[in-house]
Amino acid sequence: MHHRRYSWLLAFFITNQAVAALQLPALISDNMVLQQHTQGHLWGRAEPGERVSAHLAGHRADTIADAEGRWSLTLPQIPAGVYTLQLQGKPPAGTTSRYTIRNVAVGEVWLAAGQSNMEWPLSQSADAEQMIARADHPEIRVFRVHKQTALTPQPDVSGYWEALTPQTAGEMSGVAYHFARRVQEQRQVPLGIIQASWGSTQVAAWTGMDALQDPPALKPMLDEMQRQLNLPAAERQRQTAPLRQWEAENYLPDPGDAGLAQGFARADFDDAGWQNVTLPQVFSQMGFKGDGAIWFRRELTLPEDWQGQGAMLALGTVDDFDAAYVNGVKVGATTTVQPNHWLHERRYAVPAGVLQAGRNTLAVRVFDQYGEGGFTSRAQALALVRGQQRIRLAGDWKYRIGYQAEAMQADFASQPAPLYGPGNRNTPGVLYNAMIAPLTPYRIQGVIWYQGESDAPDATRFRVIFPLLIEQWRNAWRQDFPFLFVQLANFEFDSATAPRQKWAEIRAAQDGVNKTVANTGMVGAIDVGEADNVHPKDKLTVGTRLANLALNRVYGETAAYLGPVYAMHAREPGGTGARVRLRFAHAEGLHASGKVVAFELAGADERFVEAGAMLDGDSIVLQADTVPKPQWVRYAWRDNPLANVHNRDGLPLLPFMVKLAD
Repeated sequence: MHHRRYSWLLAFFITNQAVAALQLPALISDNMVLQQHTQGHLWGRAEPGERVSAHLAGHRADTIADAEGRWSLTLPQIPAGVYTLQLQGKPPAGTTSRYTIRNVAVGEVWLAAGQSNMEWPLSQSADAEQMIARADHPEIRVFRVHKQTALTPQPDVSGYWEALTPQTAGEMSGVAYHFARRVQEQRQVPLGIIQASWGSTQVAAWTGMDALQDPPALKPMLDEMQRQLNLPAAERQRQTAPLRQWEAENYLPDPGDAGLAQGFARADFDDAGWQNVTLPQVFSQMGFKGDGAIWFRRELTLPEDWQGQGAMLALGTVDDFDAAYVNGVKVGATTTVQPNHWLHERRYAVPAGVLQAGRNTLAVRVFDQYGEGGFTSRAQALALVRGQQRIRLAGDWKYRIGYQAEAMQADFASQPAPLYGPGNRNTPGVLYNAMIAPLTPYRIQGVIWYQGESDAPDATRFRVIFPLLIEQWRNAWRQDFPFLFVQLANFEFDSATAPRQKWAEIRAAQDGVNKTVANTGMVGAIDVGEADNVHPKDKLTVGTRLANLALNRVYGETAAYLGPVYAMHAREPGGTGARVRLRFAHAEGLHASGKVVAFELAGADERFVEAGAMLDGDSIVLQADTVPKPQWVRYAWRDNPLANVHNRDGLPLLPFMVKLAD
């Protein structure tokens, strides 16, 4: 199979506009981790013809920006450790620009990606309080890619590196945290996690469009996507009317901005009677109940060289909508027009002539239409930026409630599906374009992946796309990295009469990829799920299993990662139905917690019935009186099976289905 390969130049640089000063992607910043045992790749924008140099650990590399302002260079392999990176841009004419990137670690870098069970934070996982209190690991750094969609590959992501501390660990993926902690403890080198995850997302959204073009089975999906994207404006309005009507009935409407008429945005407004608040913070932390609008204000003092200069006001992500003012001048707003508005990074241009030396006033109105509202980013995201100068805006603000209503109660079960496009995170390719493609110039060790729940309705399509994703990501990175993933946990109350066991079908597809795609590995979660919770709280077990898989397969260390695996069978006479003895590899200490269950036998008609099962050393003997000539055997083939067979390492026998040869 041949796919077009987008070079990082095409993916990162999509404009010919010249850049006035040296610019770096978000990944190249303080606290970053560079992959060891490989050349360190750095890239960015500059003026055409600008000479760019990098200095790290006594090594230097130079390059010259091309005619479109693009530059790329590689540093030699650097031993594991922590360093300072110096970058300098010297244009043909003009002022030399310099960057100092501090606390740069060289170690291991892993990408942690997928949907909600990879996204699920440590703060909501089992034993969160104790885990977070002990999460003082400056040698582990996390870059959380902010959620975004795009119809074409993007040049950069939003996010920042931060060292793992009790103050930062809570928002990190629980699975990725336990993976990182175990690997770092064993390898004793710095470790970086790039986390790119989004709940309720399908595998097609994480796969680049070039990889989705070839398989005939995917043509109906792509044709439908193109049909929806190409709808005339009037027809799009008609087809989205039910969704807009639903939103009108389930979200709080904005009653209008009475505060603006009262002067809340003016620089000379007297806010002495307003209450104090520390930002970033969400409404509920401020004691605000329900939904509505709050005005925020603060003053800041700027030095002389800021007088009249243009700048950029960064507010991070705001839930749901906002309007921002500097010295009474509106500099930006985010409204319902913005897809995924609650995740959109607020970056508003402050025109030249608005800022002044000395006292300046910022004012922001935030309107929340449903659920939680307020400033939802880390403190680092709030800043006033001019060139390489960055003034932090987190901290003391004042606020006044503009409008407060009772909390809306939305009926999401009746919510119409959005049309394909930027507003639908399951549009094929949109997450790859916005959250993965910009990462591909950055060298990594490998990927850990937890996804598949949203594809359960169509396991056949998942079976086609999942291996395409792995191949395409490796092509984009130009690395044949290990791709380690989690087989879906048990979920939903068991129903033996259900016509389909959708999660079982996805597990079978995942098992197929594990067996047929090179340099992949799979760990099981079939024994740690929760029947009534699609987000099981035990992330320690899953993260540790992924870490042990990496330690063994990637780093060559001794670590238990393989559960029992079906190896062979033998037929034995007995009673009214033939007995089948199953033998397993990696079955030392094979045992069951309670009675052995979840095994089924079927004849040529493939009608499976529950089989009696008995442990006998490292084998299991099955028999079903109503199946005199077993032709098929399967185990844990339910959405929520009771899978209770393990080996001595506590690793589960994974679901399987095999045809029994004579």
